[in-house]
Amino acid sequence: MKQAHRFLHRMGHSLVAGPQGNLWMYGGLSLSDGILGNVYRYSLSEHRWTQMLTSSVDESATPSARYHHAAALLNTYDLDSGSHDGGHSLMLVVGGITQSGVAMDTWSLNLSSLVWREHKSSVLPPVAGHTLTVRWDSSVLLIGGYSPENGFNHHLLEFNPDSGNWTIVPHTGTPPTGLYGHSAVYHEQTDAIYVFGGYRFHVETVEPSGELYSLYYPNLTWSLLVPSQGKKPLSRFFHAAALIKDTMVIVGGRTEAEDYSNSVSLYQINCNTWIHPVSVVGDPVNRSVSLAMTTWGGRLFLSGGFNGVTLGRLLTLTVPSDPCAVLPTPEACNTTTGSCVWCRGTCTSSDAAERIGCLLGHSTCSPTPRLPDQCRRLKTCSECLARHPKTFSSPPQSALQCKWCTNCPEGACISSSVSCTSEHDCRINQREIFLSSNCTETSCEASDCPKCTASGKCMWTRQFKRTGETRRILSVNPTYDWTCFSYALLNVSPMQVESSPPLPCPPPCHTLHNCSLCLGSRGSDGGWQHCLWSMALQQVKSNSFTFL
Repeated sequence: MKQAHRFLHRMGHSLVAGPQGNLWMYGGLSLSDGILGNVYRYSLSEHRWTQMLTSSVDESATPSARYHHAAALLNTYDLDSGSHDGGHSLMLVVGGITQSGVAMDTWSLNLSSLVWREHKSSVLPPVAGHTLTVRWDSSVLLIGGYSPENGFNHHLLEFNPDSGNWTIVPHTGTPPTGLYGHSAVYHEQTDAIYVFGGYRFHVETVEPSGELYSLYYPNLTWSLLVPSQGKKPLSRFFHAAALIKDTMVIVGGRTEAEDYSNSVSLYQINCNTWIHPVSVVGDPVNRSVSLAMTTWGGRLFLSGGFNGVTLGRLLTLTVPSDPCAVLPTPEACNTTTGSCVWCRGTCTSSDAAERIGCLLGHSTCSPTPRLPDQCRRLKTCSECLARHPKTFSSPPQSALQCKWCTNCPEGACISSSVSCTSEHDCRINQREIFLSSNCTETSCEASDCPKCTASGKCMWTRQFKRTGETRRILSVNPTYDWTCFSYALLNVSPMQVESSPPLPCPPPCHTLHNCSLCLGSRGSDGGWQHCLWSMALQQVKSNSFTFL
């Protein structure tokens, strides 16, 4: 929009849209100035940045400078009048990386008085790389995040703006076990949060993710969503995302194809499909990671990021209200993985085309597979039994019912109207699973030793490895990456197994204080069997922390 000023160059910062068309930017990391703690306001009408001087309710305590924190905008109501007029807007800031490590604090900045207030909590763990998502100004949900002390945060936390308190909320389904550098948006029509990408711990590995999770708020059920047609998108993390109408817009980040990307992906929430536009019109967005993005008046505003240098431009990106309109030709429209159809000279979403009377081919808009044989393409129990949030509000018979057959070396997803024996016979008695929370991959699923052993039913070891859904192989010596398994495996093991319990948990990487201890360590975090020594910081780190 304008030439970037030097003070705007930053990554890992936050950008939220406030009232009266003002964008509020906070924190971040600058290669020249280090960790930043300043607040800037951008006026969309005046096209001007202003540094805002803030104070604090308690002058002895102000928020530390930070990056990879999360921020959200809250509108508080005047409780007497029940209207916005007497209320005010707050920018909520949580966690992040500070000079003294990963933070576990919560602050709100009153955008009228510019006064910071701290909200103390005994349940919030230290987190960085997490997301904050606002639901109807009545609650804020914190998902994911990581810290050396606590590892991957596996709790779902909810902040109540009226009380200023955090609570850990019980959830069900198949939540991500560990995630950071992901994105999350709230969609009011389906009353759900959609969480995409990130650096993910899953079962026994830590790697970039291209998965999409949904959290349906009324019953707090997590699902791992497979697109109703077409392939999953590429893995992506430290990207940015925002919601335009019924479309989740994903921009930038690191993908499996590029270290720094400027590609745009569009997720059609109601159809559960993805559109990957080939190009954008106008100046392309810089290829970058750790950029910030917010939405105002139907447009997206992107700021900063990193691609070898920190960036400072503020850019605007306009996405059509119907995402299929980005596909310019009948060929592109009809071959897309999205639910689009060429209708009256333009590419249109299938649900809109149906309303105006265009005939549909294969591209119907349905959040779940419609034909029984489509259950077969779902390869894991979590994917098989996922429920798209839209199906919770529709009559049950309209959603295809799949079930999971387990006990064979490999499980299978089949239509619930047929039997496991007839469709997937392996001459072993099989068990049928209908609820995703009963999937075997959710049992003893933990990213570190304390979380694994907390239930009393699981053990942390390097001697077992999963090969298929139910098979486990045992090594004479500890040779595999650290993973969590059922304690019952010890009863059938023909040899001695080193595990916690009965042994104490291995010392976490961040507790080792010199290079030789680091090199002698077998690690402790799930998915690894060593620690890393940072020569620049003179500190020991877990591999899981690398990208933060």
